[in-house]
Amino acid sequence: MPEWVIRSKLQPPIRLRNLVSRARLFERLEDAFDARLALVHAPAGYGKSTCLAQWRSTLLDRNIPVAWLSLDEHDADLFQFQTYVSEACSEAGFAGGRDFPRISEEYSMLSGSEISAALVTGFNKCNGAHVLVLDDFHRAQSAEVTQCVDYLLGASSANIHIVISSRELTSKLSLADLRIHDELVEVTQEDLRFSADEVRTYLDYWVDAPDTPNWPDELHERTEGWPVALQTVRRWASEGTTIDQTLSQLSGRTSDLADYFLEQVFESLSDEAREFLLKTSILERVNGDLGSALCENVDGWEILQSLDHKDMFVQSLDRQRTWYRYHRLFSEFLQERLRRSPEAKVEELHDLASTWFREHGHTSEAVQHAIASGNVKACAELLEEHGGWHYALRGHVAVVQSVLSKIDDDELQKYPRLWIAKIYLAIRLGKMEIGEAEIARFEQVYAADESTDLALMGEAKVMKATIRVYGDKPVTKETIAGLEGLGETIPSDNNVLHATRCNLLCAMYRDVGRFDDCMAIGDQAISHYRAMGSLYETFIYFHEGLACLRQARLRDAEALYKEGFDIAVENFGDDSDLAAIARAYLAEVSYEKNRLHKARQYLQASVRHIEKADAWIDVYFAAYLTQMKLTWASGDEQQFDRTVTRAKSTAINRDLGRLGDIVELQRLELSLRRVADEDERPAVALPNHRRSSDEISRQFMARIKARQLLIAGEYKQASRFLEQEAGSARSERQIHYFISLAVLLAASRWLAGETDAAVRAFESALSASIFEGIKRPFIDEGELVKGVIREVSQTTANRRGNRLRDAFIAELIAEIDASGEGEQKEDHLLSPREREVLRYVMQGQSNREIAEAMPLSVNTVKFHLKNIFDKLGVSSRKDAVSVAIRERLV
Repeated sequence: MPEWVIRSKLQPPIRLRNLVSRARLFERLEDAFDARLALVHAPAGYGKSTCLAQWRSTLLDRNIPVAWLSLDEHDADLFQFQTYVSEACSEAGFAGGRDFPRISEEYSMLSGSEISAALVTGFNKCNGAHVLVLDDFHRAQSAEVTQCVDYLLGASSANIHIVISSRELTSKLSLADLRIHDELVEVTQEDLRFSADEVRTYLDYWVDAPDTPNWPDELHERTEGWPVALQTVRRWASEGTTIDQTLSQLSGRTSDLADYFLEQVFESLSDEAREFLLKTSILERVNGDLGSALCENVDGWEILQSLDHKDMFVQSLDRQRTWYRYHRLFSEFLQERLRRSPEAKVEELHDLASTWFREHGHTSEAVQHAIASGNVKACAELLEEHGGWHYALRGHVAVVQSVLSKIDDDELQKYPRLWIAKIYLAIRLGKMEIGEAEIARFEQVYAADESTDLALMGEAKVMKATIRVYGDKPVTKETIAGLEGLGETIPSDNNVLHATRCNLLCAMYRDVGRFDDCMAIGDQAISHYRAMGSLYETFIYFHEGLACLRQARLRDAEALYKEGFDIAVENFGDDSDLAAIARAYLAEVSYEKNRLHKARQYLQASVRHIEKADAWIDVYFAAYLTQMKLTWASGDEQQFDRTVTRAKSTAINRDLGRLGDIVELQRLELSLRRVADEDERPAVALPNHRRSSDEISRQFMARIKARQLLIAGEYKQASRFLEQEAGSARSERQIHYFISLAVLLAASRWLAGETDAAVRAFESALSASIFEGIKRPFIDEGELVKGVIREVSQTTANRRGNRLRDAFIAELIAEIDASGEGEQKEDHLLSPREREVLRYVMQGQSNREIAEAMPLSVNTVKFHLKNIFDKLGVSSRKDAVSVAIRERLV
């Protein structure tokens, strides 16, 4: 070995201690064995050398020879480069460590191509896979060295695999040819980034009980998985900084990272590139034309391509490399330097950006930069140009709110659709009085103006109807007719207005019982929402789902709610307003199916959210009324009272008087279920339910009246009243309401001694419920219908019946019994009946033997076993017994 060879360059400059295993990354590197070249390129600090050193260690454990060469600027000399390659390969045992050519001074008389040929000869003597790692290749790039590597790649046998790490994409190598022939493996910063799981592994030891449970995800998002930033976090943690403090402090402006960016990246750039980066750092994304608009006399495309080629924390956003963005931390670093620059004119840069985006049809970004520039007039003009409230409806609520906060009322009158946006946002926040006052003032200003176009007044009419729906005003025939007629006057391409009109009609048709029209107009609304690129079609799924629920089409309702929920979570997040609204509706469906644990889970993540969110009265009905029924069933009176208080508070805050009235009616109906005789009945005078214009109130009052008659012992009068009500409900297709009436009718007939009539009434409720899995109307009236349901069950047992019907009845009996035993406050605990079944299972009894011993039907035993398996989280008898023994459940 020549004396001038530095042996330390032939080993990785990394200590393999306390490192995170990058198994995911190693799998990617393993693809190098199917290629000639693996190119690992990424900006500074991405752990390229560390990763390759770790991978090298795994290869040596597998007896795969790995030659390592850490390059520096001196290795740009071809002879020195070739000498080091030779020594690295000899040191690694290439060609058995004996026959590999050793480059010495006498080789200096040979040409570079002759020495390269000698290296290839040595490579071709190697048997099996051999790996040559050229680390920090960007430091030694020269035309001669690049030509040498190209030759080695092309002339060496297929078992020689070269791995290059570099801070930039080595354009002088023949990469295109290697890509075409599938001989190139590229590992980029996308691959080198730490995943959220790797972030947790890397920092878990240093993190002590953070307040932020999802800190790895937040840290991963903040750093974009950049290893150097994570090393900084770990050092801070070792010095006592908590992870919560880190999350609030970490940015490209912090001294540690700012110094790194300055030394390793920024100072190596030309003055022109630095200016370009600083001025364009205000942008979320940049292309060459936009960059040139912000930086005069500069070729933006050339600079961007150069930065991208050098991996300078610049990332293309599409395959065509049309748009680019900067790493989040790097962008913060640049913005801070721009802010401190004495020549910085940040507002002017935002104004230039707004103008460019506006001219090129990028409205959202034009508005954002107009706001940042402080040009209120430009903001208002932009929003008016794009429909004002239409823009808010497309999902840009926060932007519209920001602009409105900067415009006074007199100025706002110049922008009518932006004025309507103010009304729309007031409605969303439940400020109906403000909305009504503003729409009245709007009509005074524009209705008298002959130059006002009809489309604008049509939008005002739609907004008035929106106030009625959100403000829970009675739906009138005139309102519906006005919206129906408006459809003919709206231009066909005005999807925003069409979608809003159809949305309102969908809700109104549902409330007046025009269910078929509800579904048809709802589908039209979805088409318009999709045409305008809006995801608010979610609202239609909620309206249509409630229409299905009222018709007792529980499966359709659940499917529609889940569709809305999936869209909300995918596009707005799991903690979004729309996701919370969907959970409230799904909780109602789960309660009807007697999935009480699931209903509680939905409400736990929903109620507090919708109290602060943009919701409407049907959402509050679903949430609060279901919560009341759940807490009542569990016997938790304190929680029940708290729910009532919260519901009434929301009714006051949202100016939804009917919500408070309905909550009070449900509280009264639930209390009547526990009244044994007339002396205990609360003294309540209800108005004539048939005179109520509100269908939900009317239904509550009718059931309360029926209960009062039953408590008073007026069974025949109750039967006549219920029969008439049930007939009306069925004819109006209010089937869910019909089921509740039919169950009460069965009870009244039974109490009157009319067994056959009671069974017929019960069967009518049963037939409407079986296929949809509706159970709670029966379970909630368990004490009243126990006799008739057992009569039905006995009759069924004496004849050959329908298996689905028999199983459903058996489940009802079991669940009514379980409800009577007192619902467990912790759902994972077993009821007394379930513990008894489990004891027989532990004794090895079959389902039939258990049924005979208890006594129960076999279907009921199967149902209990299903519940036991669900609660214990098992799928077999054997596992259930193991859990029972371990947890001492019996």
